[in-house]
Amino acid sequence: LMYTPSFGGSFGQHAWVEVHLGEAGWFAFDPTTGEFDRLSATHLKLFEGMGGVIPESLEVVEFAPHAEPTAAPQWEATRAFPYELGTRYRYEYRVAGEVLGSETFRFVHGDDDSIVLEADVDLGAGLAAHRSRAKLVARRDGAVDRFDRTIEGLLRSTLECEFRDGTVVARNRANLRDRRLELAAGPATRCFDNNLISSFALMGYGWVMDEEGAFAVDTYHASTMTILRLTFRVGPPSELVWGDSTVRGRWCDVSPIENRFFFDSQGRLLRIEQGTLVVELDPADGG
Repeated sequence: LMYTPSFGGSFGQHAWVEVHLGEAGWFAFDPTTGEFDRLSATHLKLFEGMGGVIPESLEVVEFAPHAEPTAAPQWEATRAFPYELGTRYRYEYRVAGEVLGSETFRFVHGDDDSIVLEADVDLGAGLAAHRSRAKLVARRDGAVDRFDRTIEGLLRSTLECEFRDGTVVARNRANLRDRRLELAAGPATRCFDNNLISSFALMGYGWVMDEEGAFAVDTYHASTMTILRLTFRVGPPSELVWGDSTVRGRWCDVSPIENRFFFDSQGRLLRIEQGTLVVELDPADGG
């Protein structure tokens, strides 16, 4: 099954493929959404192989209801930008304690007082290698103007999208495929992509998260070319051991991507967790 935000949100029958690449192991590919290696949390595998049986119904054996999320929290326009413009920062990716690679990024001034994110990602090796370069332009209120990204690896793709007049105009070129579409998007729609943590750093720096609760944010997911509503559940005040210091902030559980984010009191995104994957801002860059 696969979840889609279309028609108010629903699950539909869907299939994708997995390919064995020798010593690199098995890799998942979804030609429909353009995803590979790590498919999004919207995919639910119910069987493997050709001719499998798709169930007519599913039994939910455990369910923990949450309060309905509210709109995104207040945006604190007067908050100082928590990253030094022009300085290069680094996120380190680790899986089960082993270093997978890194993401280096910086923020610079753009036209009309916009903020421009420039990021380079270098993950894995061999057939599983992922290299990408991205540029995201956003205004001081967090609204997105443009996103561009080139991804190198087993599959090469180029993502381009422009936000204008309540519409996302997008293009995704991957090998021999060239997809174009336009999607309706509200003025508060944000933008993110797989393996690009700095897009979340830019997305959330100005949110005021002084209380526990849940809020929803409409986002454009560039790789799948879809509008995806993310729910952030803000926890109580907490502390994170970060390098040689202890930092105060709050954890946020983010669904449906099943991530945990730690934002400090300045609005910096210091740590992300998803299963055995941990991504952390290098304390030497931001301590």
